[in-house]
Amino acid sequence: GLPPGHFGKQYKDFQKYYQISREIEMNSKKTNDTSGIVSSNVNLGYYFLNNFTNDSAYFYLSKAEKLSALTEEKPHLETIIQYKSSILWSENNFAEAEQQAIKAVAIANLKNNKEVVYNSYLTIANSLVGMNNFEDAIFYYNQAMEISESLDSDFSKVSKAQIYNYLGIVYEKQN
Repeated sequence: GLPPGHFGKQYKDFQKYYQISREIEMNSKKTNDTSGIVSSNVNLGYYFLNNFTNDSAYFYLSKAEKLSALTEEKPHLETIIQYKSSILWSENNFAEAEQQAIKAVAIANLKNNKEVVYNSYLTIANSLVGMNNFEDAIFYYNQAMEISESLDSDFSKVSKAQIYNYLGIVYEKQN
């Protein structure tokens, strides 16, 4: 992690986020609140993900995934798997990242979570680029583009720019 004070107030707020997430986890365990445990583990995974500590992030997300999968409502499951696929991609584990992202898309579609579908399509496409499968990557970038149309208008604009950048990289690699 970064030294205290590096981000000023934001860093201190993020440290507080960590502490509160740990408290929620402990209190949820005391009361056998599975949903609270899942949420706190997702929060802890997110905390470590944003601190670029992938192994800790993956650990907490895996704990959250196991618990979530055991419940009827499967809280946060699509988001958990999408985060895990992003971590796998960032660690250059492209084949498993692609598999996890496909799994996240299936669950997100059932829950109508378009943002997770969008992010998962990007992970699939980026993983395919990592495996030099450019044609399929372009297909998934275009799938993400279609989904971005139905997202919040500000997010949609940013997401389109992101996709165009990725497509530019692919076309450059293809000469």
